[in-house]
Amino acid sequence: MQLPTPNPTIFFISDFVRSTHRTLHQVDASAFAMGDQNARAAVKEVIGRNSFTDILVNDTTGKLALMTGQDPRNPVDFGPDIKRLAKALSS
Repeated sequence: MQLPTPNPTIFFISDFVRSTHRTLHQVDASAFAMGDQNARAAVKEVIGRNSFTDILVNDTTGKLALMTGQDPRNPVDFGPDIKRLAKALSS
């Protein structure tokens, strides 16, 4: 019996979000509050990745599908809940 192959688009997005979440948790909040440049750069990176997540999840052009080797005419529909949450990340 062979395990199912995960959809590359969903795998990419979940890995991207997981990596972003991990980066955020590694930021020292007190260092950020004190103006530490590394902490501020990490938060800036997380903010940029959140915006990119919103762009990817709410993509209607098929570019995300192309980026992950899928058919751009049949992109993954993440559904309204995930799209709303992705939009909230970039707000």
